Amino acid sequence: MLNNGIAKPTISDWSSPCLLVNKSDGSYRFCTDYRKVNAVTKSDNFPLPRMEDCVDQVGSALFVTKLDLLKGFWQVPLTPRAQEIAAFVTPDGLYTYLVMPFGLKNAPSTFQRLMNKVLAGLDGCAAYLDDVVVCSDSWKQHMQRLEKLFSRLSFAVLTVNLAKCDFAKATVQYLGKIVGQGQVKPVEAKRPLSLSPKSPTTPPSLSPKSPMSPPVSLP
Repeated sequence: MLNNGIAKPTISDWSSPCLLVNKSDGSYRFCTDYRKVNAVTKSDNFPLPRMEDCVDQVGSALFVTKLDLLKGFWQVPLTPRAQEIAAFVTPDGLYTYLVMPFGLKNAPSTFQRLMNKVLAGLDGCAAYLDDVVVCSDSWKQHMQRLEKLFSRLSFAVLTVNLAKCDFAKATVQYLGKIVGQGQVKPVEAKRPLSLSPKSPTTPPSLSPKSPMSPPVSLP
């Protein structure tokens, strides 16, 4: 984080604890607990889009592109005052973020306001936080809309995560739904694997056929 310009040592009257959270791939996610900061933060009530409206807009399209912004919140720089408030403590001393961290109360509203400004006036483009979609009814129209979108993202100095993008697909997974080609349906939940077709209801030690069961003598 220090080498990548995400954080730096600081001096501040503010201090929030940090912790490491286990991820599914065995690595760790660095998190900061901003609950006390959030408790005294004035709310920014800028609204997020209704997820249903976003999904319905994409569902009727013939071509859909979904873009994921690379660590979206971290692409928003903090003001000096915000850096002071975002300070966090570690065993090595006090540090602060240079970019907007996850966990701050008004981070979602701030980011959504940014994306609304970036996409203002672009037909067929929408964003729910860092999930951006482009939907079109023809290939030519789709290419034109993508060109305009990437021009806006470049001007705003926003970077996409290519590993999580889907380009010009018939259907994509978006906000928990499969959308496109006139359909909107839920994503099927993954079923847990069963190690055996049927689990025994009788413990082996009590089974009459178990060779490990000792003989029982009645008085």
